Amino acid sequence: MCPLPPASSQYPSRPTLSRQFAPHVLAVAMSNFFNLTTKEGHQFTVEQSSQGFQVVGYSLNTKDVVGQPIYETPAALLNTVSREYTRAFASQLIYKLEALAEDQFILSLTSCRLVSD
Repeated sequence: MCPLPPASSQYPSRPTLSRQFAPHVLAVAMSNFFNLTTKEGHQFTVEQSSQGFQVVGYSLNTKDVVGQPIYETPAALLNTVSREYTRAFASQLIYKLEALAEDQFILSLTSCRLVSD
């Protein structure tokens, strides 16, 4: 297997990526590649390069696939390979937006001033 080139500073560090993936996949392990197991149970080896993120294998720690699309972000790649990632991400976003809306509503109620004549 070929090692990855040094990580480009324009992409998140490996620990940051691991935390970013964790809530939305069954497993993520870092070696020379990103080893992902989606919630559907599909396994991928993803290479991070200066060009972006690309599936290079359909099992863990492999580099046996060529010519796959290169994605700018891990989220873009996961949106393509995992419906459950998309669903989990959307659910989390909806939850956070609803909480924000509720906070804004409560704030608007508490900041109202009643004008008395």
